Amino acid sequence: MHWQDVGGIHKTIPYDQIQDIVIKEPAGSVCCCVQRVLTTVEVSSASANGPQLVIEGLSDPMSFRDNVLKCKRDIIMAAGVSTNSHDMVMG
Repeated sequence: MHWQDVGGIHKTIPYDQIQDIVIKEPAGSVCCCVQRVLTTVEVSSASANGPQLVIEGLSDPMSFRDNVLKCKRDIIMAAGVSTNSHDMVMG
């Protein structure tokens, strides 16, 4: 149906703006016999209320989260900004 069609959407969130990464694992079913199987990853930034980016169906969402947080940590360390360990804890 044409009302469901969406063209390409490109979004950039700078690593230093990422506040939280939430991984929602599938549970239950869509209807009586169709199980939910896609994991959802929500990325929230400092400049938005709620998730600014939602990704469904990543094959390894934990690895995605770990890699994004590592990149964020590396960029902050390269800039010489000190961080507290509790600032990096996600969920």
